Amino acid sequence: MTARIAIVYGSTSGNTQEAAERMAELMDDVKPEALDVASTTVEQMLDYDVLLIGAPTWDVGELQYDWDDRFPDLDGNDFTGKKVAFFGAGDPVGYPDNFLDALSILWEKFKELGAELVGKWPTEGYPFETSLALLDGGTHFVGLGIDNDNASDLTEDRIQGWITQLRTELSL
Repeated sequence: MTARIAIVYGSTSGNTQEAAERMAELMDDVKPEALDVASTTVEQMLDYDVLLIGAPTWDVGELQYDWDDRFPDLDGNDFTGKKVAFFGAGDPVGYPDNFLDALSILWEKFKELGAELVGKWPTEGYPFETSLALLDGGTHFVGLGIDNDNASDLTEDRIQGWITQLRTELSL
């Protein structure tokens, strides 16, 4: 049986939505659904085996507005057996002390609800100071970081690399 995959994203400036749409194209053979979290319920998310969660870090280390609105709805739900991977846009130069913090906020919630993390991404090549999204002693982020403010020329390669990694981790 093929895993049902959703790419659930929140996007204010469009960078995270563009990344989600590109990921859907790269995974077309497994037919993921790209869903805007603003119009997606938690019950809908629970219908999938794998969730690629996209959220930019907004303001100073906060959730993007649509995710912030949906966040309380996650409480009380059981994501046991679901695999989750995170990606998000951020600016490690302009906000070096909270790059990708929103991914950590979301991961902590999904972990509390029983989800399993896939898709950790190396920190190498990102000029940040600190992040709540660090794992493995600071060598990995909880997920893929997209930096269209300072390194847009790396975005496509990073997305392709992450999707290749996820295919391996998820046996797709």
